[in-house]
Amino acid sequence: MRDSRARNAEQNSEDACAAGTRAILINAPTAGLRDREKMGEVAAKIQVMPSGMDVDLKDLQEQLKKVIPSGARLHSFSEQPVAFGLKALIVVVKVGDIEGGTEKVEEAFSKVKGVESVSVVELGRM
Repeated sequence: MRDSRARNAEQNSEDACAAGTRAILINAPTAGLRDREKMGEVAAKIQVMPSGMDVDLKDLQEQLKKVIPSGARLHSFSEQPVAFGLKALIVVVKVGDIEGGTEKVEEAFSKVKGVESVSVVELGRM
């Protein structure tokens, strides 16, 4: 029986190669582990640009804290000089490793008064 499985796998691989693709053999007991490894947290560094130099970044920080969606956690805030005295607010947020993980955070931040733009600068799995 083992020989027939090996021959079937070899034949499938040959068929895939002939079709211009590559066959991937997956060990069934470890296949579920890959899915569990994907689930985790992602740290996103988000740059929030104020609409002008007159926007109080401390107040903006408090407003961003209020609108953080469920499933996301604030980790830290910092200020980054941009140009001519304008500073951006850098927000590090932790979200679940799921599709569209930072979209809700970006949408919520962009609706806050005094925010010109929101962009994800860096992503990393934890």
